Amino acid sequence: METSTPAAPRWRRLLLQWGPFLVLGVVLLVLIGIDRQLKHTDLRGYALADAGWKLESDDLPQSWTQWEESDEYALLQESAPPFLNDVVLSVRKVTGVRPTPRRLRFWLGRAGVLSGNAHGWVLSCRPGVAMRVASFFHRSVAQSPAEATYRWGDVIYGWRDGFLLVGSSVRMVQELAQAGLPVERGGQDREGIALAWEGPHGGRLRIAAEAGLPFRLALNQSTDDSQPALHYTAAWPEAMFVLNAVDDASVAALRGAAHTLATWIFPDTVDGGGLAYMQAWWRAQLPPLPALECGGERAWVAFPSQEAEDQRAIEVGGIATRCAPPTASTLADMDIARRYQWEEQPGWLLTAPPYSRPRAVAMVEDTLAWTNEPSRMPVLLRREAGVDSEAQLFVRAQWAPTMGLARAWLLELAEQELIPGYHTEDLKQDWLPYVDALGAWSRLEATGRFEEGHFLLEGYLTHPDHR
Repeated sequence: METSTPAAPRWRRLLLQWGPFLVLGVVLLVLIGIDRQLKHTDLRGYALADAGWKLESDDLPQSWTQWEESDEYALLQESAPPFLNDVVLSVRKVTGVRPTPRRLRFWLGRAGVLSGNAHGWVLSCRPGVAMRVASFFHRSVAQSPAEATYRWGDVIYGWRDGFLLVGSSVRMVQELAQAGLPVERGGQDREGIALAWEGPHGGRLRIAAEAGLPFRLALNQSTDDSQPALHYTAAWPEAMFVLNAVDDASVAALRGAAHTLATWIFPDTVDGGGLAYMQAWWRAQLPPLPALECGGERAWVAFPSQEAEDQRAIEVGGIATRCAPPTASTLADMDIARRYQWEEQPGWLLTAPPYSRPRAVAMVEDTLAWTNEPSRMPVLLRREAGVDSEAQLFVRAQWAPTMGLARAWLLELAEQELIPGYHTEDLKQDWLPYVDALGAWSRLEATGRFEEGHFLLEGYLTHPDHR
């Protein structure tokens, strides 16, 4: 009589069948927990003590994803190649891996600080399990050019308190490891990306990957003067550019930041012939005004030229309020002035040898108005005050006409060989696609004020109300 072995209990069969998957799942959960713990930090990373500039983010992968999903990015894509193509290509050459937001988060974590100076650059971030395991095995076979540093392709890396340090040279990595300054997370730049720089016009620019690309620019310049509010922030809606201010300090702060950014983009041009060329052009637009004693609001306005044959032409003008009465009599006594009238408003046409056409000046009570195109005077005089603003500076720029003008001027500078390293064809290939693409945005609009030793400019790179 044969006896049969009882069948294995059902739970044992299920365990034998699914057990490896359960173990794998538990291991993965443990690794995910460890990975999150390793990546968690109260610091964005470390920055060089003598950094000339810093690029920081609490969550770069998320900001990158939001940017690629935004309407602003889609508009750029219609006319220009991806904005980060060159950066992505450089990273791929160094690491052999094409960076994407997901890969960036997996290998390097979320937060990070990239800092640099004249000697090079260095990145610090807080990676998780994957990068630490890869580094552990790589260090056993990698070349070590100096103590606690290792070579990976064209870059050098090391570690500090759980942070990965990757730099352009041994010197940069060692400086960050030994004397780098901690950069905390959170604060006003909790979302988005922040760029900070040092120097006479040092500051910090934060841009959020949200509708309209809201930004905040803080510059290291202060004033003790108490200034009145702006009155003409809603004036001249048809203008391509409007800048209102109530003091010289706010304009100087903005001009300094613009000069710094221009230096980074075209370093040889700003201190060379290109800047002198532009300054000479601007001075040629100004009428020979007498010394002004105006204590109120000032505005500079630019309109697209009404002469389509010259794309570089621009019609500019301005007003200054609370001007001393002697200004009018001084104008009347000028030899180059002749009386003129716009819609019953008296004024003067000024002529001088450098001008191809007259400049116009008018005095309305205590407000002086001027323009390099006399036909624009009625528009300047019909300004509407609108809602008062407590800001000390206001700027508005329509992207389409502004980029059209920028395109014409860049081509002119290239043809005059005033942009070192760029011929006309190089400019058309490297820069003009982005200039044309920005013309699809709506308008830049921002207000500025002084606060706690800084000049703050806040607004939108492309105002969302035009969608």
